[in-house]
Amino acid sequence: MPHLPSPAQDHPGVEWSLRVLRPLLLLRRIYTRRRRAIAAKIYAGLRAYGNYTLPKHCDNNEVLKALCNEAGWTVEPDGTTYRKVPLPHPLLLLAN
Repeated sequence: MPHLPSPAQDHPGVEWSLRVLRPLLLLRRIYTRRRRAIAAKIYAGLRAYGNYTLPKHCDNNEVLKALCNEAGWTVEPDGTTYRKVPLPHPLLLLAN
């Protein structure tokens, strides 16, 4: 089987870019893993102590919908968000 040349042999800049980019890609992987672990702990806490019925593998959108619902906001499937009960006009509050 013939030896295939590596891309670094054909293009000297490729070796440098691989040497620089590889650690950055590893850092990104570590940050992503850490971010997902933190999110998993938050979801576990909401399930255990917040009485949220979240699926085992939920995304941030589901959590935000549940929190908005608890705070009195309605979230439509297209993402439109509005309050369930309209707030009284500020001038009416001052009149009392």
